[in-house]
Amino acid sequence: MTGKYIILDHQADARIRAEGQDFAETLRALCLGMWSLMIDAEAVPDKERWEVAAEGDDEEELVVKLLNEHLYRLSGEGLVVKDLLVMFPAPGSVLTRCRGATVRDGVDILREVKAATYNDILITPTLMEVTFDL
Repeated sequence: MTGKYIILDHQADARIRAEGQDFAETLRALCLGMWSLMIDAEAVPDKERWEVAAEGDDEEELVVKLLNEHLYRLSGEGLVVKDLLVMFPAPGSVLTRCRGATVRDGVDILREVKAATYNDILITPTLMEVTFDL
């Protein structure tokens, strides 16, 4: 089974609920859900490979830092994710191996996401909900 996500109604920002069979699958679904707010992944060419890593003192911090590091890669380097694989190389750290393209490859950005927030965050191994500042 592959994790899934849905975009929830939220007053001013965006909120995503992700589900999976374990922490890695759920986090992958959450990351892909965040990217779906910004791009059409099916339209992203599969041209580039890169890694995004984060560390955190607890699961909430780990998730928020990873999501925000992905946002930085878009704003700072123009990288756009088509798909990714989630790994945990050590306790308190996460690594995503990403594939996709850059905005220079003609990828349209549908909406800007400024940051993942701790507002009403819910993190369990099989269910995550995160609010994003637009």
